[in-house]
Amino acid sequence: MTSRWAPSVGSTFERLRPTTTTNLMIAIVSATLISELLLSWRLWFPVARTFPSIPAIERLPLSLTDGFPAALSVIVLCSLVAINLPKFRLASLCLLLTGLSLLILSDLARLQPWLFMQATVLSLLVGGAKSKTPVPEVVGWILLILATTYFWSGIQKVNVYFLTEVFSWLIEPFYGGDLFALTPQEWNFAKTGSLPTKFYVVLVVPTLECLTGILLLVRRSRRIGLALALSMHLFILIVLGPFGRSWNQVVWPWNVGMILLLLVLIPIRRPSRPLFFWRARTPNAVLSGLILLFGVMPAFNFSGHWDYYLSGSLYAGTNSTAEYFYDSRFDDFSDPDSSKHIHSIADRNQDIVNLDMWAFSSMRTPLYPETRYFKALGRHLCSRTHRPDRAGLRITEKAKFTAIKTQTVYLCADLERS
Repeated sequence: MTSRWAPSVGSTFERLRPTTTTNLMIAIVSATLISELLLSWRLWFPVARTFPSIPAIERLPLSLTDGFPAALSVIVLCSLVAINLPKFRLASLCLLLTGLSLLILSDLARLQPWLFMQATVLSLLVGGAKSKTPVPEVVGWILLILATTYFWSGIQKVNVYFLTEVFSWLIEPFYGGDLFALTPQEWNFAKTGSLPTKFYVVLVVPTLECLTGILLLVRRSRRIGLALALSMHLFILIVLGPFGRSWNQVVWPWNVGMILLLLVLIPIRRPSRPLFFWRARTPNAVLSGLILLFGVMPAFNFSGHWDYYLSGSLYAGTNSTAEYFYDSRFDDFSDPDSSKHIHSIADRNQDIVNLDMWAFSSMRTPLYPETRYFKALGRHLCSRTHRPDRAGLRITEKAKFTAIKTQTVYLCADLERS
């Protein structure tokens, strides 16, 4: 018998029963996560990586040997497979969240944006199935997460760095040259808020991304939002994929998974129902939590009170960066992963390590772009130097709406005091 909830899922899957729909979404998200974990295996199995592990809470008495994170990662992978079996679903989710929590506590770099979103979606799907929550309600929760992520990701990109550096870099393999790069004179104007015309041309990109999030929340415009979202993910796959930049392979399966998930969530041929929370008369704890976490808290990133990766800051160009410098006469931080990203200043006997590129080479994922993480990483590296008085950290922070960059230098002694 056809379920009365069947019109609430995507066109290819419109005739599926609610249980089948839930199983399909769990399979998509779990398979996507498995692919991402395997592509970034050095992040989870640190036995073969050179980049140091930095705990989420530096003074937390959690000292894990290399073998323990590897064992936890195996448990996480096994739980992602077992979560597809209804009989073991809840136990698998508990193992998954416990394992991921311990792994993130032992190394904050593991809190990647794709992990944050997909672990939340998977928890909602499993929890909804266990509590027999109607499928349209779970669909509404997930669409809210996707819509707010698109919205804040677009807002984060409304800055001169995305429009003139990141976007130019993304499309360079297809057009050649820095199509939207600013001249030195234009950069000087941008620092005062006077932006050239080409800035406003590229502004259509973050505008469409924000609009996608808004359209997905409204029944009459949801199909337009779906079309924009699918186009955006296909564009990302093209520019970051093997025919474009061939960069950050971990996000390839994320974008494929998002496409499949959207096709299940949103109907194409049949009318879609209004999202349940537009009609809700009573407070919903899950909905309130999601609105707070994904809808409200990202706004605090603009004042520095919420993390970039929890705020939809994806390829926005404004994330902070860091470099570690040391005296090349006394120390050598080169290894197979970092040596390609060390810049030497011969007349000062100084080597400078690009920490983000070192992380990419070693773990296939970027650094966690927060000052507290950089400082903890700097303290760790300082503990390995023979001349801490000639070593330290340089952090570059970018203003979100102007072209002003602020660089702060911390010697090892400064880092110990901070």
